[in-house]
Amino acid sequence: MSHSADSILEVKDLVTAFDTDAGRVTAVDGVSFTVPRGKTLGIVGESGCGKSVTAFSITRLLPQPHGKIVSGSIRFDGKELTSLPHDEMRKLRGKDISMIFQEPMTALNPVQTVGRQLGEAILLHAECSKSEVLSRCVDLMKKVRIPAPEQRLNEYPHQLSGGMRQRVMIAMALINTPRLLIADEPTTALDVTVQAQILDLIKDLQKDIGMSVILITHDLGVIAETCDEVAVMYGGRIVERAEVHQLFAHPRHAYTQGLLASIPKLESTPKSLLPAIPGNVPSIADFRSGCRFADRSGRLHTEAQLQTRAPMVELNPGHWVEDCGACVGIESTAVSLTPSHPNDHENDIHRLTPAQSSWQAALAYLGRSPRPGGPPQGRPERREERQRQLGILAEWAKDCGKLVAVSSLGTLMDQASEHQVYYDPAEGKAVKVTIPGRCGNTFPGGGFDAALPSEYCNRWLAYNEFFGDQVMFEGVALSGGEASLVVSQRWIKGDRPSSDDIFRFMAGLGMTQAPNLRDYYSISAGIAVLDAHLDNLIIDSEGDVVPIDVHVVPLDTNIRRALGV
Repeated sequence: MSHSADSILEVKDLVTAFDTDAGRVTAVDGVSFTVPRGKTLGIVGESGCGKSVTAFSITRLLPQPHGKIVSGSIRFDGKELTSLPHDEMRKLRGKDISMIFQEPMTALNPVQTVGRQLGEAILLHAECSKSEVLSRCVDLMKKVRIPAPEQRLNEYPHQLSGGMRQRVMIAMALINTPRLLIADEPTTALDVTVQAQILDLIKDLQKDIGMSVILITHDLGVIAETCDEVAVMYGGRIVERAEVHQLFAHPRHAYTQGLLASIPKLESTPKSLLPAIPGNVPSIADFRSGCRFADRSGRLHTEAQLQTRAPMVELNPGHWVEDCGACVGIESTAVSLTPSHPNDHENDIHRLTPAQSSWQAALAYLGRSPRPGGPPQGRPERREERQRQLGILAEWAKDCGKLVAVSSLGTLMDQASEHQVYYDPAEGKAVKVTIPGRCGNTFPGGGFDAALPSEYCNRWLAYNEFFGDQVMFEGVALSGGEASLVVSQRWIKGDRPSSDDIFRFMAGLGMTQAPNLRDYYSISAGIAVLDAHLDNLIIDSEGDVVPIDVHVVPLDTNIRRALGV
């Protein structure tokens, strides 16, 4: 592996394992990343994903004799660390490479004073007088906001609070102005004010000495504020890596999307449930060969995806993702919102149902072949992209058995501008087939056009989530060389509602009627429900208003302008 002059650290194909009574288990599995000089790489993921083991591998502090670097390369400033003699590694640790440990009570020696431990870190790497050591210790303890530093130097770790012990660990890591700082949850035990001060101190040192940082944390807010690049770890692997703004704006892996969705938002409905990724990170002994997030993703995976590890691919410059076809798709624009009508199923709000998974699977496959140059703008480009995406889904349907014969769909009941509607009495459902070569309608830029397949999929994802319905993507039908998308929806026998019925129904969902009297919106929720006219809703046998073909879309600037709000 050639060394880049722009990088202080290069990790390639790192595999770290532990020998146990039950056999060898792999905790870090083929991890690769670089840390540019003077920059900060954030590593984020749940507990048990392999973040700390990666850090201990870099510093060669794995528990012995059980922990082993099985294969791979770790190069620090061009020097290979995996084969470096222990004496040489000790010279690097604490001086050029330093680490803030996650548990200060176990990392600090309980029978030595704080001052002795800080001074030892200096004297191991430099010849200094006692007065120089004392001066440096006091100065750095002041910088990490430890009050009365001269007194604290003579105290033992158990005499300090948890937050103060954490600050001592930070001071010890920074005392020799390292070129690479590995910070493993450095601010966990600190209050918000001190946390900000410590992060500012680390940033100041970066500016002063060009220090590079690996920041390991669960806090995505800290990642967003302090990091230049982010690596998302799950199951001992990096599943996505990108520049921080790119990753937060365009997360592509289902795990990254789940982490970001769990962040509380100011615009969220008060006292509503936060989205959560169901289940837990599997035990190291239970890691599978293929996609390790499959069981928690709520998405359909093929046997090949479960058994074979997907490669890392570069979707955009600097944006890498583990290309599991089910977990990687285009960025979903589906609205994440808790419906407020009384028939909510609160326990299911944030789980992907089979219906939602069917749309996500289609989006994931489309996402493997993004359009060069980004989303289409004009109508000719949109028409071309529509046919391209329909062709992709048709090939996918052939491969996974989702080609649908229109002759098998039952009785044709209606033909509207978007769909042909068939009634399947055996299943009690309506089957909708888009007009060949089209995918229903959409509102790009607040205007009106035939939808792209990706837009059509996101439309029903948002619809299902907002109304709690189960509209399912069934597959693709081919007719005369043209492709149609096939969806199923429960068959509802009832009457057309009045305009007043629709108004009361939408008001009960917290929606405001637009001046055109046909569309509805919620500024606080940031969504709009379009085409809520008499033909697109029905009153069922119990007297409830049920939407059928309305559009749930983000209330962006263009939609607000079109609605006149």
